[in-house]
Amino acid sequence: MKTYGFPALGTQWTLLIDHDQFGTREEEAILTEVQTFENRFSRFIPASEVNRFREATPGAYEISERFSVMLSRALLLRELTRPDDVLVVSGHDWNSMFPHFAQRRALMIRTGEVRDTPNLRAGLANLRSEKIGALALADATDHSFALNYLLVEHGLDPRPLCRWRNMSVYVPSERRAESARLLRQRQYPDVEWTPEAEPPAERLAGEWFETTSLGSPQREIFSTMTPEPVRFMATYGPGLDRTNTPALFGAHPVTRLVFRLPAGTHTLRTVAIIKPDTAYDPNLHRDRTTDGVEISLWSLRSGERAERLFGRLLDPRANPADRGPQPLAIPFTLSQAGEVELFVGSGPNGRDTCDWLYFEPLILD
Repeated sequence: MKTYGFPALGTQWTLLIDHDQFGTREEEAILTEVQTFENRFSRFIPASEVNRFREATPGAYEISERFSVMLSRALLLRELTRPDDVLVVSGHDWNSMFPHFAQRRALMIRTGEVRDTPNLRAGLANLRSEKIGALALADATDHSFALNYLLVEHGLDPRPLCRWRNMSVYVPSERRAESARLLRQRQYPDVEWTPEAEPPAERLAGEWFETTSLGSPQREIFSTMTPEPVRFMATYGPGLDRTNTPALFGAHPVTRLVFRLPAGTHTLRTVAIIKPDTAYDPNLHRDRTTDGVEISLWSLRSGERAERLFGRLLDPRANPADRGPQPLAIPFTLSQAGEVELFVGSGPNGRDTCDWLYFEPLILD
């Protein structure tokens, strides 16, 4: 039996290793991983990644993949809950980063303490007057007591809404449909519906919709647009990617957005981008990459196109200058109040393969 000890995270650690092949290289690997974790997430180290992020002014910052995953999970829990709700999280011990960045109060249940114990009963009893907005359970957690007590006593649906990597998420029964719609709109990467909980398809795809007919979660898809469109049509449905900063509106062809504007001079301002880079990788066969995306702006009369105000083909494979963010500033004049249509279509070959076009916040002033 070999003993290996080191200080980290404010604690003296001692590992007992019953293996003949455990040597210096393994000791250094463990210490490097622990030090990396501490330098990234410790709130006691002023220069840690989490402290630098927490104290930073608003803006765009490069963060590590592990921190990005943690922030994405916190954002998911915040969007599934309401400001006065309480989160219950099990399997992450006392890690306060989830509730901190989700901006929610939380009961953190240590791994192994999710069973029926006096301390757990006391903690849950203190929540009787509170609304549990979401229950997040790690894979390593014994779910039996949590399901039997929390789900029944606090009105949570016994079916997990989704799984995200190693975390299962439960929500109140009366919010299940609303939460499902929100998840579909946000398009979080790596979120998987559980087989027994996958909601029926309710996509805003393939036909015209009036924006005012949408519920508030669906309408938030257009929250990055000023003004929001009065109606829209999208072959595959619109989407908003909030994992990016700023959030990106997905406008895969064909997407048509109609805006109602007063008479006068206007400018449409946004940034268009086709991503990821594999969408136009010149090393791939042409049939496996985009052949370009058409962006055009039209004035409408009685709902029909009257005049083309702007047109551009973005073809990052053929034209390197079209790669990366493309700022757009489109001036135009309306002689009378009316509507304009922002149209996104496929390239000259009529293919929509890898036509992953996104718009940063869009303003019509």
